[in-house]
Amino acid sequence: MYTNTSNKTKASDADNAFGSILERLTTELRNLPSSQRFTNDELEYIYTIGHAYYQQSQFEKARDFFSFLRIYSPVNLRYLKALAAAQQMCGQLQDAIDTYSFLIVLDENDPEIIERCNNCKLALS
Repeated sequence: MYTNTSNKTKASDADNAFGSILERLTTELRNLPSSQRFTNDELEYIYTIGHAYYQQSQFEKARDFFSFLRIYSPVNLRYLKALAAAQQMCGQLQDAIDTYSFLIVLDENDPEIIERCNNCKLALS
């Protein structure tokens, strides 16, 4: 069977280029000055407070804490997942879709993220 190796090579080159760009973006986001204002322990404490609010169904308060974490740790998957879930529970479906979409770029192999994003899209339609 005939396969076009030129197209496969181009696709592989594009994947490699995208991976390189994504790696650089992730590194640059981690190195932002805002990412270094708080220690990991302090950020974890803030996450714990947000998580407690989420568990108590106080989604708006939880969203505010998780939004804060997004500023100071913009590529932490756990913080972003928590933010997206809180946005979804607050009915901010487009914001949740945007956050889930960014998560998919960071971790395309997590089926939970894709499912939650699709649930938000279905709810909007």
